[in-house]
Amino acid sequence: MRAFQRLYDRGIIFAPDFVELDKCFEIIGKCREYFSAVKLGNLTLYQHGIKAVRELKEQFDIPIICDFKLMDIPDIAERVLGLGAENGMDGAMIWGLAGEETISRCIASFPEIMIFVLTEYTHSPEAISRKVGDQMAHMAAELGAYGIQAPATRPRRVEELRDIIGEELKIISCGVGHQGTPYGHAVKHGADFEIIGRSICFSQNPAAESEKAFNAILLAQATTP
Repeated sequence: MRAFQRLYDRGIIFAPDFVELDKCFEIIGKCREYFSAVKLGNLTLYQHGIKAVRELKEQFDIPIICDFKLMDIPDIAERVLGLGAENGMDGAMIWGLAGEETISRCIASFPEIMIFVLTEYTHSPEAISRKVGDQMAHMAAELGAYGIQAPATRPRRVEELRDIIGEELKIISCGVGHQGTPYGHAVKHGADFEIIGRSICFSQNPAAESEKAFNAILLAQATTP
């Protein structure tokens, strides 16, 4: 049985949603020292298939998180995670809206996989109320998820969700860079990892941009109580 990877310290989770797979490989090759993990979203997975996970794992020693945004019945969710695990996936993102039965089944069936519960969007804050987001965070903690996603675009929510889940679960935050949140800001407010995609993908110098983001995260970590 292969060894599944985990997340350590704080840093960047690279999200190559808007580039082709060869460009993704190129960027990771140049910036690997700054990346704690790679998050593959549905855009990449629909275009290239689940085999993209295996191709990345064969070339890079880095955790791969599949952002399936699963919101389905337990049987379907379990099968999807199984496909990911068979191809080398280390983590998966599931909507808290899928409910306790789906999330608990996935955690029980794949204890070696990092299960992250999605709580809220980075856009349209009215789409999911704070009350519902809080309920999903409580559920993630109670069921023993590896972590949650919290919107970096609303740093106060990162703080509130951290208060709910405590220090045991990881927080990964989307919406950094291109969506307006400065590098390091989510970590300053309680996140462990910042998910960064377009700011790096579309940079003229991805390595320099990654280093800039990484240093900002380290600074935020060092200056946060």
